[in-house]
Amino acid sequence: MNDERQVNMNEEKDLALDDDLHFGQLELDEGRAEDEEGNEKQKNLQSHGSASGEEEFDFSAFTPFKTKPVTRTSEAGVLSIVYSKKNGKRVAISPDVIREIGNPKTVQIARSPKAIAISEHLGEWNANYELKTAAGKRIIYSSDLVRHLVDYYNLNFEDRTSITFSDVSYRTHNGKKVAIIPIK
Repeated sequence: MNDERQVNMNEEKDLALDDDLHFGQLELDEGRAEDEEGNEKQKNLQSHGSASGEEEFDFSAFTPFKTKPVTRTSEAGVLSIVYSKKNGKRVAISPDVIREIGNPKTVQIARSPKAIAISEHLGEWNANYELKTAAGKRIIYSSDLVRHLVDYYNLNFEDRTSITFSDVSYRTHNGKKVAIIPIK
């Protein structure tokens, strides 16, 4: 009798397992059907433009905007001068440049007719500018410095708020690395 009960219990377990497997297969089949249904709807949307069968819209009353195309460079900038009445005046320096010159907390900036020099120390006569961090760049917040750069290099901010320079080379001065950024 115990053997008979054992066989019956095993049969019940097998049936329950079969039911679970069957139910799992049904779930899989239903999932496939939903995926196929979704794919079919997507195909219909692509071929007819709308799932609701909307009519084609007449765009003849619309005219395009007449704007000037803006040329932008895809190169990463090493130095940006921001000159904005609303958002302030500042100089943004690439973290790569700052890292290359030794990660100083302050920098000095000097100018020549064709380039800007940035280093931790350029001379006793130079001002030290504290570097802040914003949006991944190192920033000098100094409207006075920005005004001097704009005037000296005759930079035109008439139809823009920033100018970015992308070239940099490095030299050594008094044992300190100096970033030289040509102003074109």
